[in-house]
Amino acid sequence: MAKTRKKDAYWHRITRQMIEYGLKPAQIGKVLKEVFPDTEVNGRHIGAYKRRLTTEGVEIAVRPAISLNEAMDIVHGLVNEE
Repeated sequence: MAKTRKKDAYWHRITRQMIEYGLKPAQIGKVLKEVFPDTEVNGRHIGAYKRRLTTEGVEIAVRPAISLNEAMDIVHGLVNEE
């Protein structure tokens, strides 16, 4: 049996935080597009990552704990110009 390796892409940390806040993959996709305009990450990628986190036992809010605008503000604070 082959050993699997989990990816840790540039968008994973931000996405994990937004998933934990209870945002939907499509909403998270909008946030990522705002911060990383050239990204090809979409709702499908985010949904797959959410399933992986759920399998790993990460706590996810049932209802969104923040609004989309609040998420945008948080992410802009987390990401620098690099």
